[in-house]
Amino acid sequence: FGGDGIIRDKVEEQAARTLRSAIGSSATPQVTVEGYPVAWHLLTTSFPAVRVQAPRMDVQMERGGVPITLTAVDLTFRDVKATGNAMKAGSAAGGARLGYPELGALAGVKAKSGGGDQVTFTSDVEVLGATFPIDVTGKLAVDAGARSVTLTESTIDVAGVAVPKQVSKPVVDAML
Repeated sequence: FGGDGIIRDKVEEQAARTLRSAIGSSATPQVTVEGYPVAWHLLTTSFPAVRVQAPRMDVQMERGGVPITLTAVDLTFRDVKATGNAMKAGSAAGGARLGYPELGALAGVKAKSGGGDQVTFTSDVEVLGATFPIDVTGKLAVDAGARSVTLTESTIDVAGVAVPKQVSKPVVDAML
């Protein structure tokens, strides 16, 4: 029990070094291992919780294989168990920031700030050989249960002309 602090420091340092290369971070993430004594948890290869904080993380999205960069990453994994060369968690919670270019890449369109708490997605449509921009602006709404993000209170502009609300809902659904 007396050397628990030293063992904990070594475990956290090793985990941080391993994660640094795995997440594509230029800075070493901070890893905090919960559980006392940590030596016991090492022997049983299970930890109550592990927290990972990183200024930047490059990830590859499963759907579409889109590479994106997350910033201000703060994740907590609970009921962590070592299985071979991997770690598995019973649950994970946390947050990170996603920039407009990455958000647009995930949606398959361009994205930028719409002012305030709104975002604008832009897509180009071709009609009779001419290309027109379609801007959809609204607030993002996260549904954690459904693991989805939707656009609410949206407005649409086609080549600078506002589209009536009655038409906008089907267009937003088709675009995003």
